[in-house]
Amino acid sequence: MKNNFRKTENKKGFTLIELLAVIVILAVIALIATPRIMGAIEEARMNSNKNSVYGIVKAAESLYASSLINEEEIQKNENILDQIEYSGNKPDSGEVIITENSDVKAALVFGEKCFLKIGTEVEITDNIEECEIPIGDLPEDENIAYIYDSSNAGENATPCLIEGSEFTHILDKRDDETYKVTMIGEQCWFAENLAYTDNGNLACLTNEWNDEAPFDSCDTHSTDWGTEVLYQWNAAMDGSTEEGSQGLCPIGWNIPTDDEWTDLERAVCDYAENADCETTFPYGSGTERGTNESSKLKSENNWDGINAVGFNALPAGDRSPTVELNGVGFYALWWTSTIEPTDEWSSDAWRRYLEMNQDASVYRQPNRKNAGYSVRCILNQ
Repeated sequence: MKNNFRKTENKKGFTLIELLAVIVILAVIALIATPRIMGAIEEARMNSNKNSVYGIVKAAESLYASSLINEEEIQKNENILDQIEYSGNKPDSGEVIITENSDVKAALVFGEKCFLKIGTEVEITDNIEECEIPIGDLPEDENIAYIYDSSNAGENATPCLIEGSEFTHILDKRDDETYKVTMIGEQCWFAENLAYTDNGNLACLTNEWNDEAPFDSCDTHSTDWGTEVLYQWNAAMDGSTEEGSQGLCPIGWNIPTDDEWTDLERAVCDYAENADCETTFPYGSGTERGTNESSKLKSENNWDGINAVGFNALPAGDRSPTVELNGVGFYALWWTSTIEPTDEWSSDAWRRYLEMNQDASVYRQPNRKNAGYSVRCILNQ
């Protein structure tokens, strides 16, 4: 009898080594792909939330237009988020307002991000604890613009205020230079040294230093952190001798007076909870003043301070009429707009001086106007 068994082929399965190799390859692929996938998911989430912000703003605009048509009143600068009907993601918290100029502004929190819609774009930051709309509208004219940009504000800087509106920068339209600012006590200060030279003064424009009157030269030099400008006193004051003059500062700002510097020192003294701030920084007296205020003013980067109040002092050095540039990296000096009144020739002006010593005091001294120092501007008070 014939066997009709069908011949079968031997089927070969995965060996253990081959199976492990496949697992390893899949793991490597997953390891490479996962961050990209997660990044894509996060980007999609951010875009979705950003689109929701635009949708909420659009709904607020529609609500406001409807109120005008129906002669209904919407309170300006009041949060109207709960009055808006919109589609999209719901924020965890936030506010939407109609400003006095009928613009819609929004500050909304989604998860761990703050979505701020002040101008035409949505700004995303990690600062959800201060996810708020700056009050009011910042002024702007042909000479200067005030800017709120919390994502690029100076380290430890506090936004300044103009008529209730917060700003973190100014744009000097004379030369399109942008400066960070910080509020210290009741004063708004530049958080960077002035860099303006284009006032038609040839000595400033060409770096030609004159060791005789009128002492209106400038010196521009490069440092590890950028370009710095040192001014003789008459250059900084732009020819004026009046205390508190605008000098080379932008319009609305002035070369700080000796008293305004003293107010700054007192505010830093109070911030540091040091003793005797009123008597340590008296008006019109003192050379080495305070205890450790210097460290609170100096930058943590490129110097030896902690920059506690956002002033961000950097050691730009100085220049004398007979010696080349010196002291860069070791000390910083700034002019005041106040002349030393006891000098019979009126050839001295008060200055401030910080040196390379972490817990040093602030030095207040008069010096000849032919020296070259840095300049900080202060908002007119």
